[in-house]
Amino acid sequence: MKTLTLKAAAAVSMLAASSASMALLEQPGTLNAELLFVAIDSTGTPTQFTADLSFNLLDFDSRGDATGVFDGSFTPGPRGALLALGTTVQWDFNTNTVSLNGAVVDGPFTYSSNFANFLANSQREDTRFGVISMSTGSYPEFFMTTGNPTAAQLAQQTPGLTNNLGAVGAWYGKLQNKGSHLTALHGSNTMVNNTSDLQGWALGGGNLGVNGNWATNLRWSALVAQGTESQFYFLEAGEIQYKDNLGGTFSYDNGVLTWAVPIPEPGTYAMLLAGLALVGGIARRRLKA
Repeated sequence: MKTLTLKAAAAVSMLAASSASMALLEQPGTLNAELLFVAIDSTGTPTQFTADLSFNLLDFDSRGDATGVFDGSFTPGPRGALLALGTTVQWDFNTNTVSLNGAVVDGPFTYSSNFANFLANSQREDTRFGVISMSTGSYPEFFMTTGNPTAAQLAQQTPGLTNNLGAVGAWYGKLQNKGSHLTALHGSNTMVNNTSDLQGWALGGGNLGVNGNWATNLRWSALVAQGTESQFYFLEAGEIQYKDNLGGTFSYDNGVLTWAVPIPEPGTYAMLLAGLALVGGIARRRLKA
């Protein structure tokens, strides 16, 4: 519990510092791009809301790279702070608040105005959401995406396909440069609700694609229905196709996005210990034989 508290405190400090600095949206070329949230209603006249979540890919790094550099070495090190058991992060786009394990994170966050516009132009039953991040500055390339793939879809996600997801990097660039819709500050966002403006954005073929599958290179849709829990995956595009379910889920409803990493029930630990004891017993018997 003490370790979890320290990690949570460090994450709060990190986010508060980055938000207060009003830094530009970090691009994939930095090797540590920020997470983007998108809510889309593509029924009728398409409309979307995109938000910079002010957390970065390294906050969810499940490989544990001690240097924080994606150089293909897979050096053992600490996992991302937001993968700690019991971690909960909430973004309330209605009230411009972000909280980590119940503690409010210093802003400023400016979601509410554009989010209100999105609500006025969308229907709850037609809204899908997703969270994405990526790193394309050097080999290997890493991607994070929501979605609930089947085992078969995971198996179909080959290195070449994952590598080609890099096309979505253009979306970050458009968000960075779209001055009329995005101020490019931490916690800022954009909402567009006309077809021409959506070209090259989330629904454009070069980004999430019309099916929400990263320009058709993801074997499943990154977008899930509002009110539905979504898994979060860490993908590597090199020769070793690293695919990891990060153990937490994103859920979104009524303007509130939540990342939650559950704490296993005591019974789960008991079963794990029993399994280890069984394996150990089998090994000892084989050794004696």
